[in-house]
Amino acid sequence: MFKNKMLDELFEMREEGFTRWYIAKYGELKESKKTEKAENELVEFMKKFINKEDDIDKMFNLLNNFESLALDEMCFWHKPYYKLGFIDATNLKKEMEEAKNTDNNCADSIIYQNFNELTDYFEERKYKNLKLNKEYQKIIKEIEKIKTQFPKIRDFLENDKITKFTQEETKAILKIISLNDDRAMYEADEMLKIGIKEGKAL
Repeated sequence: MFKNKMLDELFEMREEGFTRWYIAKYGELKESKKTEKAENELVEFMKKFINKEDDIDKMFNLLNNFESLALDEMCFWHKPYYKLGFIDATNLKKEMEEAKNTDNNCADSIIYQNFNELTDYFEERKYKNLKLNKEYQKIIKEIEKIKTQFPKIRDFLENDKITKFTQEETKAILKIISLNDDRAMYEADEMLKIGIKEGKAL
């Protein structure tokens, strides 16, 4: 079903129309404005360390290229996530209907235990599992080490205190950004694993 071309075509029809409908009904996304603001702040901050006009142009080209590639990657996942949600909804509906009409024991699934506490349960379970992940914990420790080494960076990240940074501190901030990306990847993978386990328990 995941390879069904009909779902590809359905996604293509729904994606653009849904975006237009959402913006028309609720307005521009706050997240988009925050992203634009963060980008402008980053650009203005980096300009302080660049004196040559050519280097500024190169920085903009690199930044635009990164944004373009990041957007392409994000858009790539939209279609499979849409299809996955479609399939999950179909399967869940089928399983729940079967549970109503049979004596199947579904007690192993959290869905049948307490639906309202799903979010808290999954978050707690996610971080409990990640505590046992050595690579994830290594990332956490490295981020904390950088914050301890550079108190101004901790103030900036945790208390939104903006100040001037040295070149070394700027590199450290970029390192934390990279580490946070890796951290998010591990967290997303863990949620996927939890979802698979819960699906099997239905």
